[in-house]
Amino acid sequence: PTAAVKKVAANCPAHPSFEQVSYCMKCKVLLCKQCLGDGDHHDHQDAVRTIPDAISELKQSLQTKLNSIISGGDGVLQDAVKKSGAALAGLRDETETVSAEINVFAKR
Repeated sequence: PTAAVKKVAANCPAHPSFEQVSYCMKCKVLLCKQCLGDGDHHDHQDAVRTIPDAISELKQSLQTKLNSIISGGDGVLQDAVKKSGAALAGLRDETETVSAEINVFAKR
């Protein structure tokens, strides 16, 4: 999974002499070793991942959510399809009615 990830060295905005090497899943930010040691994230150890691991986890989470939406797991997509089908059927009926009325009027 990490082969497609290019290494882009980016220094930490809070600690410019340190390179960002981790990602805090809780705060959704990149971190350097200094951030982990004494910064705002020192107590987020259970939420800290290497950047490639974070990418993999986030990708999997997005894929799961996407699969749920595609399969209609939340029902929203299925409801929309049903409603659009009903609306289309109603339009067809109305079109046939109007067409019949026009034909009657045209024959007069």
